Amino acid sequence: MPAVVDREEKAREICQRAYEVFTTEGIEKFSLNQFIALLGISKGQFYHYFKTKEELIFAAISEKSEWFVKEIKENLKGAKTLIEKLRILFVFYVGEEEEMVRFRRILFDTFHLYIYSKDLKAREFNAETYEWMDRELEAILKEEIARGHLREEVLEWVEIIPSSVDGIYLRSIMTDGYDLKKALEDLFIKIEKIFGVEGERGRGLDVR
Repeated sequence: MPAVVDREEKAREICQRAYEVFTTEGIEKFSLNQFIALLGISKGQFYHYFKTKEELIFAAISEKSEWFVKEIKENLKGAKTLIEKLRILFVFYVGEEEEMVRFRRILFDTFHLYIYSKDLKAREFNAETYEWMDRELEAILKEEIARGHLREEVLEWVEIIPSSVDGIYLRSIMTDGYDLKKALEDLFIKIEKIFGVEGERGRGLDVR
């Protein structure tokens, strides 16, 4: 009697294997035929889980993103200051841990796919990522307002701040020698200076 395969579990396993290959070989050199051979399954079996190479890429990145999101949420629990919280929330852009650096490289390699993709799942992933970021940022800002550290006007910037971070990140990609980390630190500090309650401005800035 053939073994019963959990479809979701198998798809997750394929995503994990694919991500490992992305980190070692890169997206450009990734060969779907070679990967299927590496898995030891037939093309028919592979296409039972993923219809295209792009769908596999999106699924693998989404799977890894979910893992990082859990890490971010956990790390936010221990953050004390606004600057700390913003660093953690936007760690995708500046995190220096090896795992994050690899993830960021893969995101950069697939950037054009996400922008121009007509794949519904990919577009939903983009929208959900920004919605999650907006929710987390709003929660952070409301907590700082409740603690008496920020004025309520900062909530008008819930969508502006991630958009500004995105713009700074794009500029760092297109401009040689641009210090992304310093630019983001400057942005975070300006947010606190602009919206900080008198007497609370500059708390725990830890400028690096």
